[in-house]
Amino acid sequence: MHWSDGCEPGWFAVLPDCPADNGRPIPYDEACTLFSRHPGGHSFELDDPEADSVRETAEYRLLKAELDALFRKSRDIP
Repeated sequence: MHWSDGCEPGWFAVLPDCPADNGRPIPYDEACTLFSRHPGGHSFELDDPEADSVRETAEYRLLKAELDALFRKSRDIP
C-alpha cells in the first residue's frame, strides 16, 4: 500500500462498517459507507451536487431505464 506521496504508512486501522441503511426497498436501498460510530450524518444523507448533474444526462436516464427493467424482470422469475 502506498499513499499519494509515495511513502508507506507506519500503521493503519481497519474500522468496522456503519450498520445503517436508508430503509428503502431494493433497488433503492443504500448502506452507509462510513465507519461504525462515525460523527455526523450517514453517507446516504449527504448531498452530492455532481451526482445531481449526472442524473440530468440522457445516458443516466437510459441506464436507469434499463436497470429498472432488469429489476422488474428479475422479480418475475420464481
